[in-house]
Amino acid sequence: SRIFRIAKGSGTSVENVQNFFVQFKTINSVMKKVGNNPGMMDLFNMDPTKMTTTQKAKLRQKANGVLPKDMVDQLNMFLGKN
Repeated sequence: SRIFRIAKGSGTSVENVQNFFVQFKTINSVMKKVGNNPGMMDLFNMDPTKMTTTQKAKLRQKANGVLPKDMVDQLNMFLGKN
């Protein structure tokens, strides 16, 4: 199959190629959702140390409906408690 050919040609394992495609599909899906959510990219481009509590709350709220749970958890760690 295609995955076997890619693995053989790149010198990596089939498992690594499969993992890559899973990650690609996940990120592709997330980016489509983010792109369809007005204002979401503006919030992601902001420096979290300069964001107000309201802006952080807005980003968290928007992220909950768009991003997978593990990414929301990482975002919350990145933004801090405020």
